[in-house]
Amino acid sequence: MECHFYVIVTFLLISMVVTLRLFNNNFKGYRELKGYNKDEILRVKNTITALKSDKAKSQELDEFLKSELKLDINTLFTSYFNDVKTFSEEFLFTRSKKDYSSLKQAIMSELKLISSNVTNLSSNGRNLKRLIKNNEYLDEFLKVNKELIQDINNFLPRLESFTDEPEQEYENDGALWIEANKIKNLFFKFNHIPSNLNNWEEIQELVVYITSLVEAKLKKKIKSRKEIVLNFHFDELYQFLLSKVDENIDNYNDFIYMLYQNGIIEDYEGEAFVNVLERKESIQNLKDKMRPVLVALIKDKLKKHLQEIEDLDKRYDLNGHGLGKLKLELLMEQKFSEFLPKIVDLYFKGLDKKFQGLVSDVSDPEEFVKVINSNYNRVDKFALRIDEIDGWILNFDKILKPYTNITSTLKKTLANIISEILRRKEEYTNYLDNIKDESLRVDVRSFVDENC
Repeated sequence: MECHFYVIVTFLLISMVVTLRLFNNNFKGYRELKGYNKDEILRVKNTITALKSDKAKSQELDEFLKSELKLDINTLFTSYFNDVKTFSEEFLFTRSKKDYSSLKQAIMSELKLISSNVTNLSSNGRNLKRLIKNNEYLDEFLKVNKELIQDINNFLPRLESFTDEPEQEYENDGALWIEANKIKNLFFKFNHIPSNLNNWEEIQELVVYITSLVEAKLKKKIKSRKEIVLNFHFDELYQFLLSKVDENIDNYNDFIYMLYQNGIIEDYEGEAFVNVLERKESIQNLKDKMRPVLVALIKDKLKKHLQEIEDLDKRYDLNGHGLGKLKLELLMEQKFSEFLPKIVDLYFKGLDKKFQGLVSDVSDPEEFVKVINSNYNRVDKFALRIDEIDGWILNFDKILKPYTNITSTLKKTLANIISEILRRKEEYTNYLDNIKDESLRVDVRSFVDENC
């Protein structure tokens, strides 16, 4: 029990630290600050005039300035910038540009808001300075604000340039990871929180939430002497995300994925998945979820080649159903192991027919070489695209695990396709070499005939 108590108290103590949020800060009710309007300028002018007329009230003047310039709120702005800059260096800039795009956008919005607020406060400060010529506090306030605005203006372009919104669903690792884990609903565990994350309210809320889950489990296992692990099902974690529906859930999705990528939460294998029926259902649901993602990936990567196949079909009737009758969209509704080899076969069939038409009218060996090189380059580009698709499929393993066998058939199909493409490339190379050799023999015979 002492171990149970220690674990819970340790995590609860984090929530006692005064913190800010990564996004949607309240800033003590001063989220948006405006510059003085004409009535407010008149109000502060009358107040300052009254306080300046009584030298005994110099301290009250300073207090009035601190109140008007929102000193405590201004300090929060500076604190947020310093903390979020450190956070970005540690957790955002160390990943790809496409990672956490929603979270980065939310942070940028927060920084732009702060910059606007500080600019307005500085404007108010300059208005006050016209009424109070010499005041050390006011001078220091304007100096600090100028530096903060400059720091934010220097940092924002860097964060913006490192933010790349995923254009395709298959590019959004974070969203796919969330969706896949909603289906798998396996166990995770909470690890030690780095000190540079303790100062964010989002992490504290999550810690309190997970801790409450652990407390509930411990009440049912009072006699257990096993090492305490802060473990949870993914659907329990997702309930935490759903509780934030009043905010942008994509920000929280990115936040959770960021925690996972940095090992703060990780897969927990201490609980075996024993329900065979649920396992089969999860695998089928994952297949159903990933198929449109994988089809979109293939369409995107082979876009130019698919268009080329359709154009070739209009000239050569590649499938025997009439010129231009080929329906690739219908074809791609088949299994990956069926439609991918057919696409490859159609592509090579089209290239061969086009090649035959070109070489039938060519007698110059150099022209032969140009035609063959052109086909070789097309096959080479096609191979690169297939390799790229294969790389993406391997990348999805981290999302699908432990059910990576879902894509095993697709991986084998791609491996066979790559072998076929390599065979075709070698075929073209040999053909090219033969033509070059024949050209050389013709040149030698011509030289001998002319000089003998």
